[in-house]
Amino acid sequence: MLSPRKPSPLKVTQPVEVALILAHMSGSLGQEKAKAVVAAALLKLSLPGEGVLAAEQAELLLNAIAEEAGLVGLAAKVTKQMVRNQVAPLKATF
Repeated sequence: MLSPRKPSPLKVTQPVEVALILAHMSGSLGQEKAKAVVAAALLKLSLPGEGVLAAEQAELLLNAIAEEAGLVGLAAKVTKQMVRNQVAPLKATF
């Protein structure tokens, strides 16, 4: 019998620029969609729309977006791991 999946204990541990989160999310969603999704979540959570988020704020933001269905939620999960591992955002090369 399989046990239920537990949430990952891996969390954002350092402050994160909102612009970095947008850059990562834009790689999957495009700039306009990423801006809209992140702005809506920041507003809903009463977090600042620019500048640096504390690690806890970034964790809260990315977890809230990760609850979205489909590509948006997946992009937030990938972004969280990229931010945690301090990987530079992907840039389109076309």
